[in-house]
Amino acid sequence: MSLIPRMVESIFIIAVAVWVGAMMLLAVVVAPGVFTALPTRQQAGDLMNQLFAGYYQMGALCGLVALAAGGVQAYLGRHRWGTIRFWLTGLMVVSTLYGGFVVTPRAQAVRAQLLAPGNEAARVALQREFQRSHQQAVAANVVALISGLLVLGMVGLAERRASPERPPARFR
Repeated sequence: MSLIPRMVESIFIIAVAVWVGAMMLLAVVVAPGVFTALPTRQQAGDLMNQLFAGYYQMGALCGLVALAAGGVQAYLGRHRWGTIRFWLTGLMVVSTLYGGFVVTPRAQAVRAQLLAPGNEAARVALQREFQRSHQQAVAANVVALISGLLVLGMVGLAERRASPERPPARFR
């Protein structure tokens, strides 16, 4: 493989790996830690709302970089699964944009109404709407995460197939 395709592949892998890593970090470490460490769910929710803006912007940036690199790879036909990786990366981008720029703002608006005084009559409906929005955001992130893990798995399989049958001496 020449230098340019290697660079494009490296950019693609780095973008997807950083993106998947950020999703895992937020879901497995940050969110549970915030909700455990802070004294109230309201304070934890406030902090998570502050983090979501940067999280989704970073995801969109990584996604667009990976999508551009994946598009170049698919166009050049450099990878057996290049087109599948490209479409999975596109699914990651769509899921991230939907979760971050459609669902999350709606959930934040409903949460603000829930926290405002005097909404006791509408409280049950607002809680239901918040839960529904939260579930949609989680589902969008799960779709993006699973797609990203599939893409990284395809990268690993492609590397394995490209390597010689005999493992290096250090692995024998």
